[in-house]
Amino acid sequence: MDYIFVYCDIKHMEISQLFLRSLWAVNSKCRVLYYGCNIDSKDIFKVWKGEIEFYKVNPKEFYWRIATHKIELLSRVPLKTNDRIIVFDPDILLQDDPFKMFDNNHDMYYTTRHYKCKYPVNGGVFGFKGTEEGRKIITFYNEQIHKKDWKPYKKFMKGYSDTDGVAHYDMTNWCIGQDWLCCVHIYGLPFDSSVKDVGPAWNYCPDYGSTQFTAKFNQVKQDLFDKIGDKRYKVLHFKGAMKNEMFLAAERMSACN
Repeated sequence: MDYIFVYCDIKHMEISQLFLRSLWAVNSKCRVLYYGCNIDSKDIFKVWKGEIEFYKVNPKEFYWRIATHKIELLSRVPLKTNDRIIVFDPDILLQDDPFKMFDNNHDMYYTTRHYKCKYPVNGGVFGFKGTEEGRKIITFYNEQIHKKDWKPYKKFMKGYSDTDGVAHYDMTNWCIGQDWLCCVHIYGLPFDSSVKDVGPAWNYCPDYGSTQFTAKFNQVKQDLFDKIGDKRYKVLHFKGAMKNEMFLAAERMSACN
């Protein structure tokens, strides 16, 4: 079975519907695992007519432990040997079947950025095969976001702080999952397994900075919109303030198909 894992709250429900519509256009046979906080499942069932499992997320888990709870839930998915699972942020539009990123030789897949960044991996797209090694990686991932005792991971997290000066190591929210992926990319895993960087084509997310409607923001917006219809770019990621542009982008994408 091919699984798509989505973790979302009511604030981003509408853009997750855009994501699901784009997924339906490229692969309507996969099963969606939708974890929704304050979301009515009927709103999701209206969009996705295929196989879907909807789970309610406790707001206390979502708003204070987003990254931690997301990986906890991932670790509970009962993957079988031939299963494949891809974890997506909801602010994404697909231009190709995402399971094409998989091949027969790797247990884990992740995406790097197309520009230089202290966080070389963006955590918006990553996936696993249901092999023994793939399940072992997911278990290790879940263990480490709690223990944080893998030396490269611990060092990496202590080296960065959020805008309020709180070290990543002391957080339970957004950074801890992406930091782990960055460490896998930089250092490799501490046991035998096969991981693959499928590159930015599977998670194209330009850096526009922190301020909306700047010249850079508009330049990056144009860059993303220029990729619509260009099938070399499989996944377009409208992160941050760029989320507001997804509705127009989805319309243009529909016109191209």
